This record gives sequence, C-alpha cells and structure tokens, in this order.
Amino acid sequence: MITILCGLRKSFLPAFININNSMAEILRTRRISPLTRKATSVSYKVSTKEVGKNDTLRVEITHATKPGRWIYVFTGAQVADKNSISFTARESAGKVVISWGSLVGKSSTVSTGSVVKRQVISKVVKTITKKESIVNHKKSFPPVVDSRTTVVILGSLPGDESLRLQQYYANPRNQFWNILAAVLNKPVPVDYTDKIKWLSQNKIGLWDVCHSAQRQGSLDQHINNIVPNDIPALQKKHPQIKTVLFNGSKARATFDKHFNVVPGIKYGTLISSSSAAAVSLTKKVEQWKVLISKKKEVRHE
Repeated sequence: MITILCGLRKSFLPAFININNSMAEILRTRRISPLTRKATSVSYKVSTKEVGKNDTLRVEITHATKPGRWIYVFTGAQVADKNSISFTARESAGKVVISWGSLVGKSSTVSTGSVVKRQVISKVVKTITKKESIVNHKKSFPPVVDSRTTVVILGSLPGDESLRLQQYYANPRNQFWNILAAVLNKPVPVDYTDKIKWLSQNKIGLWDVCHSAQRQGSLDQHINNIVPNDIPALQKKHPQIKTVLFNGSKARATFDKHFNVVPGIKYGTLISSSSAAAVSLTKKVEQWKVLISKKKEVRHE
C-alpha cells in the first residue's frame, strides 16, 4: 500500500492580497486591446479556479492604449462554483464600456481616473509591499516519489532552513527523520542523497500541499495566499499510492480546501514533526507508527 503525506497547481499562479487568516482578496489582472474596425466588442475570460467561497475576487482591467484602470470586486459566493467568469469590452463615444453579463450590479466598478478608489469590503486589507512580497514568497520542492512509493507524507511548505539547503526537513529541530527512524526501527543515513534512497527503499514518498505561498518565517500559522501543488496529478501518475498522510493539521486543512478525497485512498493526519508541536517525541512516534505501519484512517485534531 502507498501512503501520501500532504504537503499549487503549476498552471496559472494568481497574485494575492491577504485580508486575514480566513479570507483572502485574490487579484486577477487583464489587459484589453483596442477594438478593430470589424469588431463591435471583445470577450475576455478571468480564471476563478482558486477562489474559495470565503474569498473575495478583485479584477483589475487596464487598456493597451487608454489611461486608467477598471476595478471590480466579487464575493467568493458569486464565483467559487465557476472555473472562470467573462466580461465584454466595447467602445462607445470614445469611452470603454465593460459588461459582466449576469454579474452586472454585483460588482464594484472603479472609475478610470488617475486616483483609484478601493471598495470597502468589511475587512481591512493588509498592504503587502513589493519587497516584502518577494522576500516572503516561498515555493516547495518537487515530489520525492517513485514506482516503489506506497506511502506519501505531505507537509505544508518547507521551512526557511530547508529552503536554504534545498532539502526536505533540514532543520535539526524538526523531528521528522528521528520519528521515521523510530517508526521503521531503522537508522537514517547522514547524507541527504542517501536519506532519499532510504525513503524509497521503505516505500515512503514526500511532497508538500503548497506549491507556493506567502510566509514570514517558518511557522505554519503564518502561511497565507496559498497556491496548491497538483496532488491529483501525482496520484494519477502513481496509482500504486493508496495512503496519504499529512504532516500536521495545516497540511490537512489546505488539502481539504482545494481537493476532494479519492475513493480507495486512506487518509490520515499526523501530529506535526515540527518542534512547535508541543507533543512528546514518544507520542509522535506512537501515532505515526499507527498511521504508517497499520495504515488506519486516523486523524489527529
């Protein structure tokens, strides 16, 4: 049996502005072109695949030759069940007219003047500077999975020390490797390349639920604006994987937000291997052993 521990999609990666821990303002930008003589209007699509019901979608439209911006804000409830929404642009008396069809009246339009006014949406939007955004924007590693993998452990997002060394669970304070050594009753190699071979020999794979996210520091509680990895594609490529385990509740919650469980796959949530999880090493080993060795559906809250 294969177990996956969960740790975004690499298609279209949207820009985000954080509002708070439970609600995000997701930003989409579109640039429209001047109409040709033959065209009376042109339709444009806006992806809504990553918008949750508790999120807010902000669409900012600019014109290739005209100044200003058009800004529309939609609630997640309006668009979360759609893969995309569309608008049409036409020109009338030298002005650009934008129409959202059935969504007209539910969006908030901002004029094209030099000063753009934001809609007040009941929550204060935290401004993220360009410099902060670059520094705190972090990406996960490729999956460590092969044809022998039967258990996959998914984390949330690599910590700063792991990102610096480009190694899974590189921080010595993280108990991941010690826990696995105790669970499998086998010593873990010192060299990282050998560690990866050791995992393969024991039919265990690694990945993260987050493809990228904003996070200051290494704590899961500071992860925001998540773009998930394409976990369903991994499962399709490796159908031998039959168990998915999440290294901590953040990984599980992120998976549940973006994906559905697959029939025939067993899922379980491990007590986090992070030293921030105030649980003894002994208890962590006991719980991990149940999930990895016995492959039962157990979820730690």
